[in-house]
Amino acid sequence: MRKNKGITLIALVITVIILLILAGISMVTLTGKHGIVNHKGYSYRIAADGKIEEANGIFLNKTRLKLLPGQTENLEATLNGITGKIVWSTSNPAIATVENGTVVAVGNTIGETVEIIASVEGTSYRQKCQVTIVQKATQISAENLKIDIGEKQKIIVTTTPNENVEDLIYQFASTDIMKLTVDKDTGEVEGLASGTINVNISAKRKDGTTLPSTYCTVTVNSKEVYVTAKEIAENPSYYYGKTVANYGGRIFYVDKKTDEYPNGYFGDIERR
Repeated sequence: MRKNKGITLIALVITVIILLILAGISMVTLTGKHGIVNHKGYSYRIAADGKIEEANGIFLNKTRLKLLPGQTENLEATLNGITGKIVWSTSNPAIATVENGTVVAVGNTIGETVEIIASVEGTSYRQKCQVTIVQKATQISAENLKIDIGEKQKIIVTTTPNENVEDLIYQFASTDIMKLTVDKDTGEVEGLASGTINVNISAKRKDGTTLPSTYCTVTVNSKEVYVTAKEIAENPSYYYGKTVANYGGRIFYVDKKTDEYPNGYFGDIERR
């Protein structure tokens, strides 16, 4: 009976999630703290990737940590639907220690990992966090991109060194938002008009210190849009700034705006 109730709830939650995502609500907003959903005495967890599983009673605010040698970070444990004493332990105290949720990286070997475990005394409830000893990044870089107008692509930032490196917080800024937009947090760019635009990239460590900034050069190419003369005539402003083909057998480019033609007009580029 419990299994049937679980299946019914999962189906209901999935339906609600889909409807809310279609309405523009993100998974982070839906899941809330630890992603716990309670229904008729049963508890379920919704991960940020949408996976739904029955809650096991104890949750950590983080399941993975990257720490520099000597660095400290606090873990938070939450009990859901149960009561009891939380007991902290480490799988290797030579790599990392823990006391009341405070984790200290004592190991110096880069790449070493250890499990920090939070359990409920006298029960089988437990949750793990994997801790990796990492090194500081000394610089960042990014490869240049080439995209078409209307195309989206994400800037990939690499670090030196590039393995077992601390987590960094990146910020991105376009030098010409009329031709290229960029998500300031994710680095996803979108081409709006042809040209060559730089995206400035900055990086910050957990302690607030910064690395030398860099930039990515994005080349936005015009893209031919195949349309009919009727489509162009009905919506000229949409085609402003676009190369359009198959219009009277020629290629045209909407490249000017004047008082007489506020939406721009088509200039003949070449004959087919």
